[in-house]
Amino acid sequence: KIAFSGDWGRQMRFISGPRQCGKTTLARAQLRATGCEGLYYLWDLRSIRQRYKTDELFFTADFPASVSEPWVCMDEIHKMPQWKNILKGFFDSLSARSPGSSIVNICTIFIICFPKWLAVRYPSLRWPDTCKSVP
Repeated sequence: KIAFSGDWGRQMRFISGPRQCGKTTLARAQLRATGCEGLYYLWDLRSIRQRYKTDELFFTADFPASVSEPWVCMDEIHKMPQWKNILKGFFDSLSARSPGSSIVNICTIFIICFPKWLAVRYPSLRWPDTCKSVP
């Protein structure tokens, strides 16, 4: 509940932990609970990287119409060169949309899963230490 609390506002959630501890399972459970199960993107897949090359905001085409504040999971994005700039571009682009755009009053939350060793350099919620239950 802590990781996905509304108290964090519009901040990205960085979930880290050792291999096979349930980071992806936790992220997918949150997507399911919020009606955003189609917004999980595994950056190990060439098809996801290709969609990004074709359209930097490719995932917005998958936003469910019934969800006003979608959650998006970018799993393993840390393997991409310039991954921090990619995430910043996502966040800034969606934040800059005006009410007259195709995405109205969007409050997209990104869940980023990455390994424990990377968490030392970036503030994150370390799974399973911090997050004890899934909504």
